[in-house]
Amino acid sequence: MGKYLVGLDAGTTGCKTCVFDLDGTVLGEDYREYPCYYQHPSWVEQKAEDMIPAIFDTIKNAITKSKVDPKEIIAIGLSSQGSTVGILDKDGNLLRDFLVWQDVRGSK
Repeated sequence: MGKYLVGLDAGTTGCKTCVFDLDGTVLGEDYREYPCYYQHPSWVEQKAEDMIPAIFDTIKNAITKSKVDPKEIIAIGLSSQGSTVGILDKDGNLLRDFLVWQDVRGSK
């Protein structure tokens, strides 16, 4: 039976992954930053091509650092930034960069 847990926080400025044993001891962790883009006043956007590789890399590296067999991981907990929006087409393709929760262009 598996005996390890993974926690991933994909936040506004970066992502962090930790691998834990069932007692809550951190066995491996990794953090990667990614940028926000401020192209106009009140706009805040992020690019999938910045975020997705960072998220995958932090997961892989945290597991590698922990020296845990990935087959022994029984659960993953996810946390992410507030109301960030990704607009998709009918085929699930991202139509534009993410609108980050701090973006207030629609406040009027």
